[in-house]
Amino acid sequence: MLKLDRYMQHAPSLLLLLLAAVAVVLSALPLWIPIGPNYWDIYTYVDAAHRIRSGQMPNVDFFVPVGPLGYYLYYWLTKLFPQGHTVLQVQYAILPIALPVMLLIVRDAARRSVGEALALAIPFVIFAALPMNTLELFPSPGFDAYGNYNRHGALLLFVMVAAILFSETRARATVLCVVLLVALFLTKVTGFLIGVGLLIHAVLAGRLQLRAFLLAFAGAAAFLAAIDLSTGMIRHYVADVIELVGMNTGFLLPRLLTVLSTKLDVVAPVGMLILLLFWRMRSELFGWLRPFDWKALQQTLDAPVFWLLSTVLGSFMYETQNTGSHEFIMIWPTIIIAMRAYPLPWAMHAVPVVALVAAIAIPTPGKVIHRTARALVSAIKYERLNVPELGPVGRVLVKPEIMQQARAMLPHYAEARASFEKFATRNVLPSYILFSEPDFQVNWLVSSNDAVVALREYEARRGKPFERIVTLDFVDPLPIAMNRVPLRDLSIGNDPSRTLAKLGTHVIEDVRQSDAILVPFCPVTTARQTIFDAYVKQLDGRRLVNLTPCFKMYVRE
Repeated sequence: MLKLDRYMQHAPSLLLLLLAAVAVVLSALPLWIPIGPNYWDIYTYVDAAHRIRSGQMPNVDFFVPVGPLGYYLYYWLTKLFPQGHTVLQVQYAILPIALPVMLLIVRDAARRSVGEALALAIPFVIFAALPMNTLELFPSPGFDAYGNYNRHGALLLFVMVAAILFSETRARATVLCVVLLVALFLTKVTGFLIGVGLLIHAVLAGRLQLRAFLLAFAGAAAFLAAIDLSTGMIRHYVADVIELVGMNTGFLLPRLLTVLSTKLDVVAPVGMLILLLFWRMRSELFGWLRPFDWKALQQTLDAPVFWLLSTVLGSFMYETQNTGSHEFIMIWPTIIIAMRAYPLPWAMHAVPVVALVAAIAIPTPGKVIHRTARALVSAIKYERLNVPELGPVGRVLVKPEIMQQARAMLPHYAEARASFEKFATRNVLPSYILFSEPDFQVNWLVSSNDAVVALREYEARRGKPFERIVTLDFVDPLPIAMNRVPLRDLSIGNDPSRTLAKLGTHVIEDVRQSDAILVPFCPVTTARQTIFDAYVKQLDGRRLVNLTPCFKMYVRE
């Protein structure tokens, strides 16, 4: 029995080590995955890795919508496993940071309670392992290749809350939290700001010592300053964040309502649990006030209900920018400590708390597991898409009916181009969720693959390759597929609402100096037309080549 207890104490750590092993294997294998909505978003990581490989730096040499850490981690992973699938490698890129920290946390937690350690390790494994969001953008099952940096930030916040609440010593919690704070800053500023708020709560609640935290925070600032002095990356990153904030000045209320509506299945029981816990400690809420007792105030702020409230507010603020990724997973560690007051066997008065905790805990991992299982089971009957020029990102499985739809629509986009230009002129899409529709993503992959083949053939007839090529679209797979030097300064995700504002004279000049500028039009959309219009003056004096039915090319002779 003692030997079994010893094995059980190591079970949470072994579960995390198993996750690491599985992630390594899946990152290395040339797998095929079922295509999901907004699939082309994953190409921003491929593009960033290609530019890093060529010597460019995120935020310095090209614009990225978030911090540079995720792109570097993915790039290093591709160096280790060049044949692994892009979607899986991006999902697992955050593990070199999050997994070692989580391993230390569950080892500390297991010394107190193996059950609590498992309750931390199991959801971490689910959210870290499965490339799936909670929000379903399209009914056909497939893996989610979008929202990756949102999931990374949510996972880091989950680990930070666990570090605050379950680390064995305040010193260890402080060190771990500062490591995570740096990672959050370099991943997404929104997550960093939420993390700072959580750490302030931890200091006020006595979980962290103020002096130790300030010293560690100063060390983290010194680390970031050293990076900036050697690369200039941090100052450019901060400037990009400030510019993005200026572009996203919409009202907060509609975003909060979106979060509330999409996550009502969790928000409702969380609200009821907070009210119930407040009611049960009502006699203790203001015991520190008369006379004022700092220690009593700290104990009050350290109560599970205040941690639950803190993480719920943090989740709301984070999800106003990232709705649909892994919402509200940071509240998980707080509901574990809320259950400490109700150990088995449960008394009748604990039943409402247990029921609400179950209502909070089950939906989010349940959705992720169900969507993943559905995608894997459905993929058995899916077809392989033949786009070999695009490398690992092109290894996708497609539902036969969607494949048939894509094959029918691609020539229609080319033949009825004038009709789709009218849609673009009126600032509407042919379908409200066009970019979420897998047949659009299939057609994008097929047309891009055809463009690579046609461009190789054109270069062979020409007698020499183009040194610099660029595609005027949201993402540009051609320089990567053809292993050409990428242009500098261009955004990795050319979003007209965010990145075209960064077009300076040097960006325009780089495009003007390109040997070949490619323009896709299957179909023409408002975004593609806006991008084309931004660069149209750079096409003067070039020869127009109809490269494929879906691509035209402007060649500089």
